[in-house]
Amino acid sequence: MSIGPGSLDILRALMLGFAFAGLVASTYEMLAGRRLGFGLLRGGGMAAVAAVPILLFAAPFVIMRNLLRDRTGGSLSAVFTATMMAGIWGLLCGRLVLDAAMRLLGA
Repeated sequence: MSIGPGSLDILRALMLGFAFAGLVASTYEMLAGRRLGFGLLRGGGMAAVAAVPILLFAAPFVIMRNLLRDRTGGSLSAVFTATMMAGIWGLLCGRLVLDAAMRLLGA
């Protein structure tokens, strides 16, 4: 059994998307000294506007971190929905990062 080139590209984009999300979230947390979350958008003003690009790329990490930290034992449908949302978001972010890297490298 072998993996086709299309499947390999999807897998590569998914892994890169989650890795990049973790990198962005960890960098923010290191520089800001506080945990990254969607609550940044509630502040309003320029802080909320500046948080949009950060959360755009870090959202898969934040969603999965919140899902794994939730000790209330959420319903199976909520866990499934959050996992699918983070996976698709990570895939799209990974594809965007891959395309940007290929364009920068001239390939």
